[in-house]
Amino acid sequence: MNLHDFVKKNYENGNYDFAKKNYENYNFSGGIPQGVNYNMFRHQSKDFQLGYNQALNDYKIRNKFKHYPVKLIYLINMLFNNRAIEIYNFVKGYSLAKNTLRRKKAHL
Repeated sequence: MNLHDFVKKNYENGNYDFAKKNYENYNFSGGIPQGVNYNMFRHQSKDFQLGYNQALNDYKIRNKFKHYPVKLIYLINMLFNNRAIEIYNFVKGYSLAKNTLRRKKAHL
């Protein structure tokens, strides 16, 4: 009940009006909201794509993959407050490509 009272009080005082204004002011052109900072997402996507491409390259050249301890890297990233996010995103991309290629190979 305390949470309900807290939210109700803040709503009545207008403390959530900024969210409504931000939502209404989004300008969607080409499917991308204008005025939103996507730099963080671009870097994450870039790291993910680099990992994905590295896995494809490893398979193409050596016909095998490197092993990265995904769960350990995830844990390290969490312990250091996302300071290893680039490494984690790279490994996620690498793992996705590795799993995708293995599934394709199994179906052939």
